[in-house]
Amino acid sequence: MFSRFPLLTAAAGLLSVAAALPAYSGSSLSARDDTQCPVGSAYYVCYINDFRGCCSVDPCAMKEGCPDNKPQPGEPETCQPGKTTQVFEPQMKTLVEGKPPVSTPNFHILKSATEEQQQTMSFDLPEEAKECTLMWIVPEKSKRVFRAGSNALVDVFSVGDNAERVGQAEFSFWPDMEEGHEAVVGTMDCQQARNLRVELVKHDEVYIEQNSYTGWAIQHTC
Repeated sequence: MFSRFPLLTAAAGLLSVAAALPAYSGSSLSARDDTQCPVGSAYYVCYINDFRGCCSVDPCAMKEGCPDNKPQPGEPETCQPGKTTQVFEPQMKTLVEGKPPVSTPNFHILKSATEEQQQTMSFDLPEEAKECTLMWIVPEKSKRVFRAGSNALVDVFSVGDNAERVGQAEFSFWPDMEEGHEAVVGTMDCQQARNLRVELVKHDEVYIEQNSYTGWAIQHTC
């Protein structure tokens, strides 16, 4: 007669090992603490944009991956042949009739029966930039400051001798969404100094706190 004890012991051991293994969540990304990551960041493996490494924000919903290594304001943008790049943080100026323009880092326009506030934005692009596309981009809700009403349709115009409308940006209801979002506004000629003006079509207000991965951006190739 054989003993059942070794089989029971082995089964218990397998259950212990299985309990120690991480469960598969079915998510398209995985994040874990990593001793090689700086404080304030975590290790990500993203299947959509092929990013793998440390990042201070969740990069898996961002087309360009982690924004941490992008040039800071004032630094020249590196133009790598064949690479698609997004340039954030344009120089913003607020325009109110009868008042001088006011510089601000954020996107904030409004329109009412008694007041209107428009803005200009200036992008510095590499000389080699081509295939320029204007976009607005926000990360997930917990990592952004974003306000807009239900009539937040915005017109975008080029500034200069041949001023024309680049496109429209629809911000209505998007602040309520939990997920991040990238929206294409329109394509345009690439210029090293690209100046644009934004205004609301109807009475409303839009505010986005901009940074190196949030707000207005021009996407281009080299």
